[in-house]
Amino acid sequence: MFTATTEGYYEFRTTATDSANNKETKPITSEREVGYDSTTPSSSVNTTSYWVNTNITITVGAYDDISDIKNVTLWYRYSSDNVTWWEECIPFGVDENHPWEWVFNVPNGVGYYEFYSTANDNALNYKDYTITPEEVCAYDNITPPAPTSLLPSNDTWINTSTPTFNWSNVIDDTSGLANYTIQVDNNMDFSSPEYTATVAANSTISSVLTDGIYYWRVRAVDNASNAGDWSEIWIIKIDIFLPVAAIQTPAESSCFNSVPIWFNGTCSNGLSGINRVEINITYKESNTVVVPWTSTNLAINYTWWDYPFYPSAEASYTIRIRSVDNASNAQEILPIINI
Repeated sequence: MFTATTEGYYEFRTTATDSANNKETKPITSEREVGYDSTTPSSSVNTTSYWVNTNITITVGAYDDISDIKNVTLWYRYSSDNVTWWEECIPFGVDENHPWEWVFNVPNGVGYYEFYSTANDNALNYKDYTITPEEVCAYDNITPPAPTSLLPSNDTWINTSTPTFNWSNVIDDTSGLANYTIQVDNNMDFSSPEYTATVAANSTISSVLTDGIYYWRVRAVDNASNAGDWSEIWIIKIDIFLPVAAIQTPAESSCFNSVPIWFNGTCSNGLSGINRVEINITYKESNTVVVPWTSTNLAINYTWWDYPFYPSAEASYTIRIRSVDNASNAQEILPIINI
């Protein structure tokens, strides 16, 4: 019996001698080759993403220097809560061909998985799986809930071109919340958003938006890249331009001997529309307020206003007006007039 003492390859040749002492010439080529391999092969599950939301391809790197790898087996353990685990590993599959890979179909669904590998070489050396997992991942295919839009209030006018959007915080009980995606567009189909962003907090300040009507929505994305449903589409209307108004009558320095004294004039705003025109009346000499800022009568077409003044004393008065639009832009109109 031949006993190998060193790992490697051995060639064998034979010669024969008969009774007449004729001796066979040693053959040039070997008659048999054998290899001796006593080393356990190595194998390890390659790195994969921790959170996944679909089937994943698991690959194993395996190596044997002499006899080469015969097959590799992928094993796994499962936990629903990442605390209590199966006591034993379960074989998932055997692969006899390089590359050693499997499409792991997360057989137990949502939860946590540990991966192990074993390998056999062609000399029947066996590498068992280790105590600690070679790789881990978690599977989550549950989408997070949709946020609730909070601010700006739906279908309202605002007077800033960089509005702050705010929505309810989303809780994702499985993989946890990763971020939010917000879209703002002047089309309801969001085909070409004017502003889009991925943010970690439940609010963001947009880039500059021109005056106009916009639609916005937001959704949550979890750590397994599951994107939730969009929030309800809300409308914001932006108007940053100041409204205008003018006093048409009475003229500057007019005098009156009866009441009421009627003030009237024009007003306009290009986008959000006039909300009100206010009047303020003071004594000219003392600047004492007679009529604090008070809304005038606004015509149904929002282009004309008037106000009846009932003075309580003979005096000179200073009249000021200011216009306020539906986006809360306000402008005091100059010049003031005196009567």
